[in-house]
Amino acid sequence: MDLWNLLLQIFKGFSLIESKIHTRHTIPVPHDKPEYKSAFISFTLLMSVIERSEIQIKRIKLDRKHQDLKLLFTDIQFFLITISNIQKMMLRLKKILYGNKDYMLWYKKFINKIETLDSFRDNLEHIDERLDGVGKKGKPLLQPNMLGTLLNNDEYNFGGEKFNLSDAFIIIEMLKKDLVEWNKNNYKFPCY
Repeated sequence: MDLWNLLLQIFKGFSLIESKIHTRHTIPVPHDKPEYKSAFISFTLLMSVIERSEIQIKRIKLDRKHQDLKLLFTDIQFFLITISNIQKMMLRLKKILYGNKDYMLWYKKFINKIETLDSFRDNLEHIDERLDGVGKKGKPLLQPNMLGTLLNNDEYNFGGEKFNLSDAFIIIEMLKKDLVEWNKNNYKFPCY
């Protein structure tokens, strides 16, 4: 096979992949309900970010088995970034689906837990600002010398504030399960 035919085969492969990606998220949007488009896209982005958090969960579990601390703390930080993105999409959907009581129940069930986890992302993102023992909005850290450690391979501690990794993983699992269930009952987002 000459170079030209090889490039043609590669190009055809890319167009097939691209076409599958585009058709996966295509739905008819009723003309009288334009919020469906915004809600559908937001819901799709939320599910995508939940899936990314699940990838990070798998990586963290593997890192703990191999006791690779550098990778472990990197993956914990990226897990917390996905939590932050989940929070943003939850807030966006809250604005779009304001009148949906079932969504609001789901939202209220998880938002405080997600916000708590997001505070750890904020500390890691601004670790240089925490070196003086001061947290967000000038609040003193409970343990100013504790700038990220893992106790018993499961309890993450930053500045004296702690969260349990296994519990955080369960939150994501339940959040996704309940969200998919809510979607089945509302029939708004046929992709999931």
